[in-house]
Amino acid sequence: MAKSKSANTPSIKDSKPTGHARTTPSELRSVKLFWGLMDDKHIMGKPEASDKHPNHDGIFEFTLADGTPVGNFAVQIKTLQKRYTNNPKHQCKLGFLAYCHKTNLPVILVAVDQARSLVYWRHMDPATINEAQANISGQSVMIPFANDHVIDLARQDYVRAWQTIVEQDVALRKNSDERERAYESMEEEFKAFRQQLAPPEMLNQEEVASFQRYLDQINSILDYEFPVLKTHAYPNYWKIGVAVAKTGLGERSHFIIPIAFGKSELPVRQLEITTEKEMMEVFHRQGATVLYSGTMESILNFHEYHAYTVVKDDILRAFNKSPLFVPEEKLANEYLAAFVGTFYALLGLHYKEQPIALKELQYLLHAVLPVSYETRHSDIADGVTDLNYGIDSEKDRLPQQHYKYRIDKTKALLQEGYIPQYRTNTYSKLFYVPLVHRYISFLLEVGQIQLMPVFATDPLQRSHTPIHTGILNMQLVKKNLQFFF
Repeated sequence: MAKSKSANTPSIKDSKPTGHARTTPSELRSVKLFWGLMDDKHIMGKPEASDKHPNHDGIFEFTLADGTPVGNFAVQIKTLQKRYTNNPKHQCKLGFLAYCHKTNLPVILVAVDQARSLVYWRHMDPATINEAQANISGQSVMIPFANDHVIDLARQDYVRAWQTIVEQDVALRKNSDERERAYESMEEEFKAFRQQLAPPEMLNQEEVASFQRYLDQINSILDYEFPVLKTHAYPNYWKIGVAVAKTGLGERSHFIIPIAFGKSELPVRQLEITTEKEMMEVFHRQGATVLYSGTMESILNFHEYHAYTVVKDDILRAFNKSPLFVPEEKLANEYLAAFVGTFYALLGLHYKEQPIALKELQYLLHAVLPVSYETRHSDIADGVTDLNYGIDSEKDRLPQQHYKYRIDKTKALLQEGYIPQYRTNTYSKLFYVPLVHRYISFLLEVGQIQLMPVFATDPLQRSHTPIHTGILNMQLVKKNLQFFF
């Protein structure tokens, strides 16, 4: 149960990063021990000998075995206090947590156990910051370390984990840059179009009101039913407006025009065109996104159906590009259960509904399957750093001994310290693999250990009591089906 918070509870997100301080001899010993355990083929850089930067002890670059850079990350090095030897954790100050929240680099917090010459580590990701915010009561909060997040001379599996952290950060930056470019491209397309727009003098008061109600429905759909998809279809846009044109006797055509943040534009405007040819010219060449025609009478009777029809194509296009992540445990379990049921043989399972721990599924997808793929291909050309591994050919296969043999062999390689030579992109047209990873992380964050699908096709094979919850809002589902199909 979450703790109740008083009005005086400090906010990590509103706090300032920590100021400078002097480095102690004990911290210098920890820095030296940490650096002695780092894999110099993959971790480039050097920790600071003095505390020049109060919130980290160095910016490092992760590289592949051939020296190809992947991305940067920051490390904060601390000494593990002796009283926490059997329960590793560190008391983090509010300023450091604020830095982790605000910095544009992934931050790794490490605690060095000097007596045993080992290092504990934790990624200070948004989930960790949110957990800290839920537990903080003063100017610091205790951050625990997982017992399997350990680095010593024998345990080097952190390399693969840190590679994943850096690659995910690079992907997020890329997506952010792509959204900015998409906005700039869309604005360029609409630039000439907007110059032809004017106040809606052709419309009477009743028609303007009809369009306003219509736009309210469109914006409500995007803002409240599909907010994530709106960020993809209309990046950096505030609301949807409309441009109306008179194209024939008694007929109106209109175009959907997104209104950017910071712009004070009328939501309903008119476009001066007189022929159907001019209308299609605007539609095809000047960036109008949706065309919808009707008589004056039909415009006065716009229905919610029309609002869904207008945004449907944009919604579906955005969804295909980046499937929606919904932080709902039942949906996460069912999506992962469908994935596992489709590729159960590839994952080394004996039957579709065989129980599997989420950590095991995460390990298989992050490390085992990519390494298995690269070690089975000896004909990779020189200079290649990235591999694409399509798994759809393995769907619905019957369990075979060689699948289990591959997995066991690859796990043994990884335990012996094998370092991947390539970045392997596992993909599927049946499932969005990044969404699979996201749902695994989400369920682990909420404390779930094992995959627990809600709907059972064969309940007797489940290791838990299946709960058929049904559809939470059947009327809304039926409504959406009617609108879309």
